[in-house]
Amino acid sequence: MLSDTELLNIIRDSPSNRKGGPKLTEAVDRKLITMDEGFCIVKTALIIGMSERAMILTLGKHYSVHTYRNKYGATKQYSWGHPPYLFVYVENGKVTSWSSY
Repeated sequence: MLSDTELLNIIRDSPSNRKGGPKLTEAVDRKLITMDEGFCIVKTALIIGMSERAMILTLGKHYSVHTYRNKYGATKQYSWGHPPYLFVYVENGKVTSWSSY
């Protein structure tokens, strides 16, 4: 049996596994992601409030991540570096916004 980390890495690194199937179903069954997040992964869709883990599974391996800390916590900025450029912002483990250009 795969560890949680191994399972998530397989989904993240394989576009075919992000399109549905037994690996994604197993991640939902193990409660690593929600059913709604599973649908977002299949459709390559982001939603405000989705988990950081589901966001990474949805979009695949990111180009870079920067962490900004303040007295309220930390904000992470993930970026994907192929035009169109995409930036996704995460606070407390949840997606808060994104932008592309």
